[in-house]
Amino acid sequence: MAPATCPVCQGMTTVPNGYYGDQGSDATRPACRSCGGTGVVWPPSTEPLDTLGIDWGKLNYQEVPHTLNVTASFGDNNYRAYTVDPGTGFISEPIQPKVEHDDLVVSHIVEDNRYALYLRDVAGNDAAPPIVFHKGSPVDGWHGWTTQHALTGLILHMNHHQTTPFACEENAEILRHLHAALEASKLRAAKRKERGVLYDHTKP
Repeated sequence: MAPATCPVCQGMTTVPNGYYGDQGSDATRPACRSCGGTGVVWPPSTEPLDTLGIDWGKLNYQEVPHTLNVTASFGDNNYRAYTVDPGTGFISEPIQPKVEHDDLVVSHIVEDNRYALYLRDVAGNDAAPPIVFHKGSPVDGWHGWTTQHALTGLILHMNHHQTTPFACEENAEILRHLHAALEASKLRAAKRKERGVLYDHTKP
């Protein structure tokens, strides 16, 4: 089996300073973690190429430094994720999630004292803790998230991603819309405050 030129360092064996988040001198380039500083990556040692159906020399890749994952693009939005062993450069079997992202279902349930969002798999099993929104008057205290705070949390979450190798234009677009939604929520609260009904859950 023939190796392929490392798609991350392009065979240079090193990556630009700061690529993995660690800063050194300008003259110091860290060794590429995907190929282990060898400049090449290999197909799985236990699977022949004709079994996988992959032409390793013609693939496009996107590497995630912090997890050492490589995504192979087969065209037509057909992607398959692999994990690279930084010591040997060998690529593992494709990563298969226990539950596919698109198979998770979000449901909104209105209960006596709260609104709750549930994330469940197709079998109805909880995939994550619920997100509970406040319902009713806050006179007795807050017992759930508000829309503004949920949007603020999402903005913090996406801002964090934009400081990592996961940063991308799509995340920036998400942030733009989240900020717009937050401003709309603040404007709604301001108008309710002007009418004296900001905390009155009986009046729209």
